[in-house]
Amino acid sequence: MVRLTRSTGTVTLSGAAEKVVLPASYGWVWVKNMSDSEIIAGLAANISKGSDGVMTISEGECGRVQTDGFNAVYLKGTGSGMVVAEKYSECPFK
Repeated sequence: MVRLTRSTGTVTLSGAAEKVVLPASYGWVWVKNMSDSEIIAGLAANISKGSDGVMTISEGECGRVQTDGFNAVYLKGTGSGMVVAEKYSECPFK
């Protein structure tokens, strides 16, 4: 588990689902994939590619994960990702 103390932080992924606890509840978070393989993101620990409500983020891309007021998101993949939990309407990584 990774606990972010700010609304922005980097997460290192090792292949297993990693719970990222945010400092507050947000409607959504942006995730930037900074690795050379896909990252999947969702609200449950048992996330898998293609499952309902699970987003696949390609290498070098970013995606907005709907959190519906939860204070955590799960990421799965290898490498690293940047999480930004702010009220950006567009991807903040451009």
